[in-house]
Amino acid sequence: RPQVAPGSMALKHAVPSSGTCMLFIISEPVQNWNLLILLLLALEALLLPLQIAFVPEESMPERPWNVLYRFWVEIILWLDILLQFFLKVETHDHSGADLKGIAWEYFTHSFVVDLLSVFPFRYYALILHLDFAGPPALGQNSSSFAPCLLALLGYHKLLRFFRLPRILHSVLSSGTRLGRCANRLTQSWTTLLKSGLAVLFTVHVVGCLWSTMAVCGAEEYTWYMFMGQEKPGDGRLYARGDARTIYTCSLYWAIFTLTGIGYGDIVPVSTLEYVVATTAMFVASLIFAWVVANIVAIVGLMDESKTSYLQILDTLNDLLRDRHLEDTPLAPRLREYFTKLQHVKEDGCAGKLVDRLSPDLKLEVVYAVHGYWIEKVWWLKMIPGRSEFIVDLTRRMVPHLHTPNELLPNRMELSVIRQGLCIHGGKLLTKNEIFGEDMLLDSEVLRRPFTTLALTYLHLLVLRKVVLKTVLREHPEAQPFLRKAHVLFVVIRGVYRKAEEIRLEARKKMRGEGTGVEKKLSLEAVKQGEESTFRSWETPGAVGLGSPTTTEVAATLAKGTGSPGGGGGGGAVARQGGGHESLMKRVAETEGRLRSRTAKLEDATKRLVEQARLLASTER
Repeated sequence: RPQVAPGSMALKHAVPSSGTCMLFIISEPVQNWNLLILLLLALEALLLPLQIAFVPEESMPERPWNVLYRFWVEIILWLDILLQFFLKVETHDHSGADLKGIAWEYFTHSFVVDLLSVFPFRYYALILHLDFAGPPALGQNSSSFAPCLLALLGYHKLLRFFRLPRILHSVLSSGTRLGRCANRLTQSWTTLLKSGLAVLFTVHVVGCLWSTMAVCGAEEYTWYMFMGQEKPGDGRLYARGDARTIYTCSLYWAIFTLTGIGYGDIVPVSTLEYVVATTAMFVASLIFAWVVANIVAIVGLMDESKTSYLQILDTLNDLLRDRHLEDTPLAPRLREYFTKLQHVKEDGCAGKLVDRLSPDLKLEVVYAVHGYWIEKVWWLKMIPGRSEFIVDLTRRMVPHLHTPNELLPNRMELSVIRQGLCIHGGKLLTKNEIFGEDMLLDSEVLRRPFTTLALTYLHLLVLRKVVLKTVLREHPEAQPFLRKAHVLFVVIRGVYRKAEEIRLEARKKMRGEGTGVEKKLSLEAVKQGEESTFRSWETPGAVGLGSPTTTEVAATLAKGTGSPGGGGGGGAVARQGGGHESLMKRVAETEGRLRSRTAKLEDATKRLVEQARLLASTER
């Protein structure tokens, strides 16, 4: 297919290099022409019925703007007919490969209707001075239906709207801005929009058709004169020749005719009016039945999810009633959970759609939908991008929904946050972030033992280790890459763990177990002090109701080791020159540091929780 170039040069690219005059529907000039025809038809839908009803052909020269407008409309529509003989379109049987096939395809399908929509029947009738004779109107002695029949003959131009589906299909399948905006609408909204426009257009055309009976039969007895006699009002409502009143009454008649109400206050009073009213009722009933069928189908499709949700709520209410749990705090939590679960979009629902795509489109769709988190998992980035392993992996992922304050255990799972807030490893994670990427490791020692706290309703997309192994067995081409990533991951975590052990050992050596004097405390002194220490803890008034602190334990040990009954151990401590005092001092310092770090952790946790609540309120 030719590439579309911007500007006027696109016309050259719309024509094949073979030199023929064949045009492609995807070319930019053809798309611009279709937009012009679409705009023209939208304008004609409003003006054409009004002009047929209220502007007679013999009075056209008195309105130069109308003559100019009608001239350019007819020229553009004739050019559109000529264009269809050179426009290549896709067909089911792949016909129309050359100009002869294109012309024959158009001639056998749409040419006759398009030609009748622009053929000037009314002009020929005026030129030939045709007289349409017929029975006289009710209450009059007129012997001619010529004015009304000539006016009704102009409604053949409505056939030009039969090309509208073809134009809309071309515009929607193109890459224009209008086509992109229209494709964003759901099928339900598109059908509702079509049905609404069909009702408005039908009411407008039927109203103008009924107005034609009042305008063209102004010299005879019409429904408008009958209304003026039956309901004169103040005498000005049904003034002779008032186009606004005629159109308003006709629109009122068209609406109750379309809906089938039929008040009966506006009625036909001549044979021709009866024919027109009968035709309008028949066409309007068919269109209204089509619109009602569309609305019923849309409502049925839109209520499927809501019906399923209501059935779940009914089952839940029955369970709560049978178990006498309606007044417990669990009942509102369960109802809220299922309400949130209704809005969780199941990622697995798109699986059937992805299965019907071609392999290349599958990869494009998967990376367009899941690419934001795939780029964050470094061992998935090692797999070539054109592998179907990624497609199957994302399809096997399962959505989970967790409640606020729910604690998620550390499992061998890769989790992607689709919606919500959580705390994992001391970090606040939000939408589109991941955790658990070390699920690739089998050793619990090398994996980080972090649990996850859900701060709000947390929607996760979860990949389990068992599923990963299953997909790997189905795609051997991805096994070398993940095996290499696994080895690399083990080495990195092993080196990191060994470095942590070395750092801890160095920190212990720097701190030591005490001063040189403290290290020489004999085991006997400690043993002698244990008995008095535990006896003092068991005494209710010695320490108190709570457990002893580290300082109190050290003090008790020091007293026990330094007591006169301590024997040789006590003398040894006395000879140390107050070593126990130094031990008590270091223990107190360590306890103080621990209390300070605990307070800092509590403050940090409070700040994270407040920040999470603020983000949650902002998302709402």
